[in-house]
Amino acid sequence: MKRILLSILALIVGLTAMAQMADAQRAIDGYEFLEAEGMLAKVPESDSLQYAHAQLLKQQVRVGYNSMNAIERVAVIDSIILPKENLLQAYALSSTSGRLAVVPTIDNHLATAYMPERGDRRYTSHADAQGQQRLYVSFLSGGKYIDEVAISGIFDDEEHEMMFPFVMDDGLTIYFAARGPKSIGGWDIYMTRFDLDERRFLKPQNVGMPINSPANDFLYVVDEEHNIGWFATDRNMPQDSLCIYTFVPNEVRHTYPREAYTPEQLVSLARIGSIADTWTDKAFVAERRSVLAELRQAKPATQVSPQSSTPTFSDPEMQKRYDYYQEGLRDLTKKEAQLTKLRKVYHEGKKVNADQILALEGEVEKLRDDLAKQKKQIRTSN
Repeated sequence: MKRILLSILALIVGLTAMAQMADAQRAIDGYEFLEAEGMLAKVPESDSLQYAHAQLLKQQVRVGYNSMNAIERVAVIDSIILPKENLLQAYALSSTSGRLAVVPTIDNHLATAYMPERGDRRYTSHADAQGQQRLYVSFLSGGKYIDEVAISGIFDDEEHEMMFPFVMDDGLTIYFAARGPKSIGGWDIYMTRFDLDERRFLKPQNVGMPINSPANDFLYVVDEEHNIGWFATDRNMPQDSLCIYTFVPNEVRHTYPREAYTPEQLVSLARIGSIADTWTDKAFVAERRSVLAELRQAKPATQVSPQSSTPTFSDPEMQKRYDYYQEGLRDLTKKEAQLTKLRKVYHEGKKVNADQILALEGEVEKLRDDLAKQKKQIRTSN
């Protein structure tokens, strides 16, 4: 009889812990992070499985609470709901900002690849030998992307999985989605930058709310030439559907002052309850939406093959400049591929000449600057 009573008691404790966890998750989904923390504190240690899960959720609750205290003031100018497999239809990225593509994976994950304007490399993600999602870069050679290398050293630990990479024009700044203990919930969008002086990635920064949420948020992409950005989320969406928001990236991050809004208003701003609530300058929004309309009318970059046709110019001098620019791009591709391999060897702790890496990084940085100036001159003159 005693054994039966103990079994019944254990069952009651387990069911109570499960109910507390379910209530805490609902509070998190409702952006009620303090309430969720209180609920998680009541999960008994005697239920080891639920208790361990509660400790993980506590980390996410802290990240969510801190994010609620610093909601970015960002203008969201449009949104569109699409089936998950069609999400790239909403990304009207211009060809000067590169190309996106959905790539098949053996583990049936939704995954995308990003190719910069010159198409010389491809950034993507897939599962490693341990089944964890990691970022990779491969290089174009003979019409195929080969010599795939893992992008390592972003996080200090191996707890975070990473997918959906996007690289800014500087070739150093990476936006990606990660899932781990430092996320608000599910997949969150992060940003990092490779420090040429330190020869390592800077500590990844969670971009916070309203871009991130307790749901899954990913594929942050920016058209730098037109200053338009996109990201995808499954917050408040039916299964297998996504909402893709279009926003205007900020040069400087500004946040909503908490004292000027009610808790309900802050939650609405954090979850993007209404895109119109993010508009502080309607004339500015109208101008940005006009730019977005023009991008949508243009041929989507996602439908352009990696080997795009080479433009020709009626002006011989301009053609000469362009050919010189293309030659520089090819040289940059070779140097960057060599640098990526050397960094991989360095991070693996194998013997490598650090001075060689340093010198090559200097060459790459100078070449990038020169090419950026040439690109600007060609666009201005054309």
